[in-house]
Amino acid sequence: MSDKCEEYIDKNDRYSEQEAGAILSKLDNNCTPLPLIFKELYGARRIVFYSSEPLCRRFIHLINAFLFYYKESIIFCSDENFVFSGGEYEWTEKFYELKNINFLPGDMFFAFDLNCRKSVIDWVMNQNIKKLTVEVFRKAFIGSLVYYVFKIRPLKNFVALNPGVNVVLIDNFTPDYENLTAWEKYLFDNKLMRENMTEKLKNGEDPYPEGMYSQRYSTQELLSMHVVPDRVIDSRGVFAIKDYSSEYVNTSGGVRVTCGQPSVFKRTIHIFGGCGFFGVGVPDSSTFASRLQDLFNINAPQQAVKVVNHGSFIWGQHDAMWYMINAVAYNVGDIVVIPYNQKWAQRYYKNIPAIRYADVTARDNVEIFNDMWHPSEPGLKIYAENLFNFFKENNYLNDIPQTSEIKLCRPKIFGVPPFADAASGNNAYSLNREEDTEGLKKYLDKILVYKRNIGAIVMNCNPFTLGHRYLVEYAASRVEHLFIFVVEEDKSFFTFEDRIELVRSGTADIPNVTVLPSGKFIISSLTFTDYFGKAELQDKTIDATLDLEIFGRNIAPALDINIRFLREEPLDNVTRQYNEQMKIVLPKYGIKVIVVPRKEFDNKVISASRVRELLKVNDFTSIKQLVPGTTFEYLVNKFKC
Repeated sequence: MSDKCEEYIDKNDRYSEQEAGAILSKLDNNCTPLPLIFKELYGARRIVFYSSEPLCRRFIHLINAFLFYYKESIIFCSDENFVFSGGEYEWTEKFYELKNINFLPGDMFFAFDLNCRKSVIDWVMNQNIKKLTVEVFRKAFIGSLVYYVFKIRPLKNFVALNPGVNVVLIDNFTPDYENLTAWEKYLFDNKLMRENMTEKLKNGEDPYPEGMYSQRYSTQELLSMHVVPDRVIDSRGVFAIKDYSSEYVNTSGGVRVTCGQPSVFKRTIHIFGGCGFFGVGVPDSSTFASRLQDLFNINAPQQAVKVVNHGSFIWGQHDAMWYMINAVAYNVGDIVVIPYNQKWAQRYYKNIPAIRYADVTARDNVEIFNDMWHPSEPGLKIYAENLFNFFKENNYLNDIPQTSEIKLCRPKIFGVPPFADAASGNNAYSLNREEDTEGLKKYLDKILVYKRNIGAIVMNCNPFTLGHRYLVEYAASRVEHLFIFVVEEDKSFFTFEDRIELVRSGTADIPNVTVLPSGKFIISSLTFTDYFGKAELQDKTIDATLDLEIFGRNIAPALDINIRFLREEPLDNVTRQYNEQMKIVLPKYGIKVIVVPRKEFDNKVISASRVRELLKVNDFTSIKQLVPGTTFEYLVNKFKC
């Protein structure tokens, strides 16, 4: 198996090591390591993992993740036998020569080899194993997995969390590039975006051809239709459009006004999407939602359907749109309309219950675009007519869809915010009457006085100083119980065993404190690798959201933690970024973040790094002023000559 035969992966389909690292990092950053995607897609099937020793060493974290998620249901192989050590991960794994692997029916053979040879794949395929799946780490395959994470999983999760709600996918507003009209060709040749058109309007020039609008508007009136209302993010992390009022553009309750909504209705059609669905550049009466509402009012008034326009300015942020979708309370029989790429939608969703694809692409000989990306009044009218006809032809006007059982994908990370989990549901946000909502708020304010305050601190303590002690005292005085998580990863000057013992002995007199190891899920190589390379990353932007999401979603609820304390960070840029991201992420999980000023001595903040510097020159007199007696005794016994 060590020949230099023809390579299996086409040059354009092959990753470089740098590209491979980037794509694996992208998945990891969305809490979806590659092995976990395999778990979702391939279930309990055994993985036969093929690679080389140099590549495994370069991507040791991937091997570690496969071992973590698969444990006994994975076997490693290569062109030859070798033993591979995980080093800091504390494991040793044997790689067997490929020709000696005893394949089982249903195995999934995965070649993690950037230059995979055709002879390897041919040899595996020639084993003629029943239901054997063969996949190679290449752009086409990994691209489909990335699409699964960002597009397929959130939709499947949504349907699982909302049984009885029908989802209709429609193509986003895109031109037919092979049959551009003269106007569209003019737009694309000159790359005319909304900003270009508004600039022309500001200069008193009407840039649109005759017939683009149903009536004649002044340039100032047209300009007022291009407004982008301000947005806010609520306590759940959901974008909502602020209330806005004008002659042609009005928003209320976080959505744009849909004209003609019935006051009494049986079912609701919820329209989601970007600024094209919001209706930028057109009046309230001409948006996609208003046009569709008008068609229902005229052609099917007995259905009493209400259309809601959730279109927003999300600028391609797919996760933001899914937070918005999951934040709405739905009823059985409601219809949710979401824009999706036609090719991908028809390929992936045709076998998922409660999901249909409607081809609503405008097909009339009219100018359907105001600029390169935003549909015009005639275009939106045709899109709405096509969707209404789809509803009519597929009995959506008469039949309430049946509840369907769909398995929730795990982990429910992307597209399923905590408030939409099946355990908590959307019911907490389904009160419609203002007095009910206000009454609930007042009730919660009353019972909050009985809420237990459980705090947490995460510390490395390299070593435990009076600065750490000050933070612990401050936090412990403000909560009923305080958990201190000491970073377990052994990448510090002092060993983990010594560090955690110093914290325990240094806080032994505080009765409501429990000191715990952080394990592999709080500031570790698995969750926050950059923390351990801080010296080289001071001028870099880091991403600690994985670590914080795991803490907020999994660890804090297990111990009823609702407050996390941290120190101001004037010295270390990596820790400062971690703290700033903490303030954004943890409140989404109901965890209050409290920043405590650093304790100072001699007009300088007390830091573990300062103690280590003094230790280098054996200045124990100065060290004694910076650390508790227990730490000082340890340092003297260990380092003083």
